[in-house]
Amino acid sequence: RQLPHVDWGVMDVELEGSPGSEEEVEAYVEGQLLKLLEQRRVAPTTALVVSAHEPLLRVSRRQSLFCVRYRPRNAVPGATPVDFTVANAVDLQDVLNHLNGISFRPSARPY
Repeated sequence: RQLPHVDWGVMDVELEGSPGSEEEVEAYVEGQLLKLLEQRRVAPTTALVVSAHEPLLRVSRRQSLFCVRYRPRNAVPGATPVDFTVANAVDLQDVLNHLNGISFRPSARPY
């Protein structure tokens, strides 16, 4: 209900055992990402990528998408700078609320 106009797209990129170089992997991921955005008719500047996949995060940053890294607590930090880092679904909900301007300030709560 909170986000009635959200168009969810899932990009499942299987790269296990890929013999390609880092540049080839990123080129493939970029092609898949742009294809998904085109299919969904979504401008890159209005999209949010949630991933733990480093090449996808790098490509997303270059395409000006909002980037959220999924990283469980105590996991090794990634190398690509992102807008947000989440460890679970509650953290992701907080990110969505933040991006939509919804805030739960303690000062706004009745006592």
